[in-house]
Amino acid sequence: MARSDVHPVPERCVVFPRRVLDLFAEQHGVVGLHQARAHLSANELRQFKRHPHVTRPTKRVFRHQAVPDSLGMQLILPVLDAPESVLWGRSGALWWGFGPDRDYPVHVGRVGATVHNALGRVHRLTTLDPIDVTVHRGIPIMRPERIILALAADETRQICPSRYRGRRDLSDEIVLAPAIHKMAAMLDHAWRLRIIDGPFLHAMYERLRGKGQAGTIVLREILATRPPDYVPTDSRLEARFEEIIAPSHRRLRRRVEIDDAVGRIGRVD
Repeated sequence: MARSDVHPVPERCVVFPRRVLDLFAEQHGVVGLHQARAHLSANELRQFKRHPHVTRPTKRVFRHQAVPDSLGMQLILPVLDAPESVLWGRSGALWWGFGPDRDYPVHVGRVGATVHNALGRVHRLTTLDPIDVTVHRGIPIMRPERIILALAADETRQICPSRYRGRRDLSDEIVLAPAIHKMAAMLDHAWRLRIIDGPFLHAMYERLRGKGQAGTIVLREILATRPPDYVPTDSRLEARFEEIIAPSHRRLRRRVEIDDAVGRIGRVD
C-alpha cells in the first residue's frame, strides 16, 4: 500500500474531568491555573495544558476555545490572573449593573503581595472581610454596599478636603458636596435594582467608620437621609423633583394608592 493511501491517526482527545468542565461553565469559559492545580493531578494537568481546545490568555489563566468572548469573560480574566482577588471599584459596579460604562483596565482588589505583570489593575487592600465578598454570576466580587464605599473613597481622594487651605468655616461636608451628590444618585440606582441591603449597608458603615477608611464621610452624609428601610424614588427624575421642592419644606409621601368606590385608580406621590 502506498504511503499516500494511509490515513493519519487522529490525535487522542483528552477528556476534561467533570470538575474542570463545571468551572469552565460557571466562570464564563476560563479557569485559573491555581484552580486547575487544586482540581487535577500532575498528569491530568500536563494533559490539560496540551489540550487542543485550551488556550492561555495569560500564563495564569486557561480559556476554552468553544466559549465565545463576553463581558463576563473580560471581567473574570483579571480576577483569575491575580489569585485570591475580587472584582473591585468601577468594574464591580459595572458587573452589578449600577456602574458607568466599561472602564479599562479591569479593577480587582486583593490582600497580599503585588502580582507581577497582572492583566488588570490590582488594588492592594489592607483587609478583605469575608462578609463583604460574594460571587455574582460566576465572578468573585465585593458586595454592592462595599463597592459604593470604595467608589466614595475614590471620589474623596479626587477632591481631597485636606488640601483646601484657608477653608475657614467650610466643613468637609461642604467641600465633598459634589461627591456626596454623585454617590447618592449611584446608591439610589443600585437600591432601585434591589441589590442593596439597607441593614447591611448601615452595619457596614458602623463597622468601618473610625478606622481610617476613606469614603466614610461621604457615606455618612448619604445615610443620614436613608434609613435601613429606605425606599428610593422610581427614577432620577423623581429624585430631582424632590430636590426642587425640598426648600419649600413641603411634605411628600411616595407611592400613595388612590381608589374610589369602584376600585383602584392609581398610585401617585
